[in-house]
Amino acid sequence: MVKESKLFMNIQSEENFFFDNSHYLPVEHYTSVVAGHIPNFTAAIEKDNFFGIQFLPEKSGEP
Repeated sequence: MVKESKLFMNIQSEENFFFDNSHYLPVEHYTSVVAGHIPNFTAAIEKDNFFGIQFLPEKSGEP
């Protein structure tokens, strides 16, 4: 995580998330979570009560 996140406050650091596309946002001011890939890219953004995620929730975590 880049900064404290309301969206990820109860998510354990060892959780895995699935990404499957070639389009991504670079890391910028509203980035709250960075994907640990090379290059690093924005996995989630948040500003006030607006949130956005880059991963696929339906394919992330346990089945």
